[in-house]
Amino acid sequence: MDGYYITEESGTELGLFPISKALRYALPFFSVEHSIETILASSHHQNSAAIIFDDAEKFGLWPKTHEWVYEKKWLQKFVEAVLSHEEIQTEHFSTYKKESPSLGLAYLNNTSYFEMGEWSLHANQTLALERLKHRVGDDYFNNLGVSFIKGGIWKNFLVKYNESNYLHKRMLHFSKQQSKLNKEALDNLYKLQTNDVLWHGVFGGLYLPNLRDNAYKYLLAIEKSLHVKKIKTKFFDIDKDGSNELMVRTKNLSVAFSSKHGGQMIEFGSLDRLFNWQNTLMRREEAYHDKIIHPQPIKHEESHSDDAIATIHNDSIEIDEDLKKSLIYDWHPKYSFIDHFSDAPFSLKSFGHVNFREIGDFANQPFEFQKKKNRFVRDGGIYLDKQYKAIMEKEYAFFDNSILLNTQFKSQYDAKLFYACEMNLHFAHPDKVTFNGSYVADGLTLEECDTIHIVDDFTNKVLLLKTNQKSRVFASKTCTVSQNEHGFEKVIQGISFIFTIVYSLEFEFNISLELADV
Repeated sequence: MDGYYITEESGTELGLFPISKALRYALPFFSVEHSIETILASSHHQNSAAIIFDDAEKFGLWPKTHEWVYEKKWLQKFVEAVLSHEEIQTEHFSTYKKESPSLGLAYLNNTSYFEMGEWSLHANQTLALERLKHRVGDDYFNNLGVSFIKGGIWKNFLVKYNESNYLHKRMLHFSKQQSKLNKEALDNLYKLQTNDVLWHGVFGGLYLPNLRDNAYKYLLAIEKSLHVKKIKTKFFDIDKDGSNELMVRTKNLSVAFSSKHGGQMIEFGSLDRLFNWQNTLMRREEAYHDKIIHPQPIKHEESHSDDAIATIHNDSIEIDEDLKKSLIYDWHPKYSFIDHFSDAPFSLKSFGHVNFREIGDFANQPFEFQKKKNRFVRDGGIYLDKQYKAIMEKEYAFFDNSILLNTQFKSQYDAKLFYACEMNLHFAHPDKVTFNGSYVADGLTLEECDTIHIVDDFTNKVLLLKTNQKSRVFASKTCTVSQNEHGFEKVIQGISFIFTIVYSLEFEFNISLELADV
């Protein structure tokens, strides 16, 4: 409904009140004179009004706006100009609404401001939209095209990012159980409902680990309030994607496993520390990565013009060439207990750059769940010169502070191959985490290893992993390159590591994950 301010009227209808379209998003980026002209332009109708509203962030918090708004005194000059103008009368919107009749009936579109709709698209769609805007031209797009070209809807963030959808649906699950929650748990539910962590645009959002940590803190606090005296399991579709998850509650843990994604662990939360070590993020291609790969010349300007200020939506950004090296994309979510197969040895480099040859179909495919034994099973294959039938069984056992996984595998291919069990864990201080006393730094290799002590200084917990056979371990940090208000930033999302063994025909691989205090 461009050109109107829309508000609820009589509880059932939406009243339309004329407003200058530009005023909705331009302030404080227009000059004072231009802003006054825009206000006066809305006076063509009887009882019309210019209704001013904007994000408080723009008044000094967004990049470059502090200088514009305060040091150059835009805000002071604007207020003085409005109050002194003989044709402008100021009043609260509530007063105007009471004294002015509605112009008719209207309904809101299922949309948001244009940039939000653009950000919610997948990378290839966003790039196509940018090309379309360029073809139609700025004048047509800004004055007419924006009414029809909307991008996606906000809920598409839940499709674009499975990590966002999981958090959102976990919140909704508790929301439907409000009658079971005490006051403290209800307060945590309301805090969990803040949506900054669920989306991403010119703002870190989902890409900021601390925001996700905060959300999981509230989620796990709610879980903790629902005391369980014994281990409790439930198999249902928690994230509403059409496939069931195994949810497990012990005295001290909240864990979940996905049947859609290889029987892998998708949540590993401590009810003691209110921290989820499975709070990882998949490295995805984003449309703005194109600006890193194909940077445009920087336009250096001495100062802002009197008519406008550059915004974070169109500002030039300097590119750090090192960012290009960090543009690594995953082909599966970064969960834990992921099963990889290759016909060549895994290495720190091939694993870190995700360029090893995958010959199995177990890493990103669904498994059937056998409830009585907490067992995930897949009839799959090994793919070389042809498909060789293979079967994998992953059976879990749960205790108050630990998880035990027994993996059994058989195939028709009897020559030597390489198996890797991939783990991805998130830490608040990844640079301070140690594996058997060593920092991961730029990469870590452990030989003949069957035990890993991971010391997490943030939670003061030790994550102890033990396997039934010695293996080579490769560990590296997983980093994303995301966009924010100041440009691009490289963010460590977690530590990824694999246990890799050599086998022929079949193998049994057991791994336990236990929590203990430092």
